Amino acid sequence: LARLPPMGWRSWNCYATAINEERIKAQIDALVVLRDASGTPLTLPKDSNNAVARGVSLLSLGYASIGIDEGYEGCGMGVNGTIHTADGTPTVDSKRFPSMRKLVEY
Repeated sequence: LARLPPMGWRSWNCYATAINEERIKAQIDALVVLRDASGTPLTLPKDSNNAVARGVSLLSLGYASIGIDEGYEGCGMGVNGTIHTADGTPTVDSKRFPSMRKLVEY
């Protein structure tokens, strides 16, 4: 048994299918931003080693993933109008997600 359940953010609960690359980047940024005890974002030098001064982020609390549930698919772009290529890879809507690889690396 894990000490904590899986903790992360999923797109469906907030956006359903109205999702795009910029919205996901904004959620990633929100997950990692350091905040003080009142929730105000901190702007500290990156080399600050003072744990109290650094504040806390959702990431530091264990929320370590972002997931896109639906809305990324390239509907009709796959084999016979599906969302999958011949080898089973899901297609991606390049208008909503111009660079899925860069987003994953972000």
